[in-house]
Amino acid sequence: MECRMRRLITLIFFVSLAAAIIAVPNESCAAPTQEIVGVDKLMKHVDRYRGPVRVEGVVGAVAKTTLALIDTEEFRKCGVTTCAALHLPVRWTGPMPQLQEVVRVEGEVVESAGKLIFHAQTLEKVTPQPTK
Repeated sequence: MECRMRRLITLIFFVSLAAAIIAVPNESCAAPTQEIVGVDKLMKHVDRYRGPVRVEGVVGAVAKTTLALIDTEEFRKCGVTTCAALHLPVRWTGPMPQLQEVVRVEGEVVESAGKLIFHAQTLEKVTPQPTK
């Protein structure tokens, strides 16, 4: 009987310890922050970014439900939206941002009518970081 009690107490101790370890949050086990990708990087390596992705760029053109983003770094160097080599077409159904605003979109690249387009689920304006 005494042996069974010791086993039971030992079992309860280890189960309690395991539950306590599981319940304590661990910073290293937290979900990684999703990378923010630039327009040029996304467009040059689109196959690496299948599925949900966050993209930051500068608004280069606006239409009814589509806008074009250019790379933020390229805009900083050039200062205008017309010098960009690559324009990312973004389908967005919300309120449209203004030209030359820095925005961050979250969504995914899909094929539409034989071409790739970025379907955005969210769009947020970003305050540009001062250049050093």
